[in-house]
Amino acid sequence: MDEVNLDERMGRLEVMMQQLIDMVGKNNERITAIELRLDGMESRLDSVESRLDSMEEKQNSMNTRLEEIKSEQSEMSEKVGRIDDAFDQTNFDTLALNKCMFRMESDIERLEQQ
Repeated sequence: MDEVNLDERMGRLEVMMQQLIDMVGKNNERITAIELRLDGMESRLDSVESRLDSMEEKQNSMNTRLEEIKSEQSEMSEKVGRIDDAFDQTNFDTLALNKCMFRMESDIERLEQQ
């Protein structure tokens, strides 16, 4: 009976060992699948980081250009202001000349009537 009992135990141990081997195999398959997914995720993350770097470069370029545009706009505003001042002066001079002409015309009319 001892021999039969020992054979039974050995049979059960072999079954249990086979079950453990199967479980380890399945776990290895799962680990391999997880590693593949992680590799894919790392690849996608690298792609996202690359795109983000590119976007940051573009944003920096746009910020630089925006500063240049602001500077140009400021210069244009100053020029427009000077032109506006010149027009105001010309209008003032024209008004003064018109008053002078009106007085001269009035004096000529007065002299003609005498």
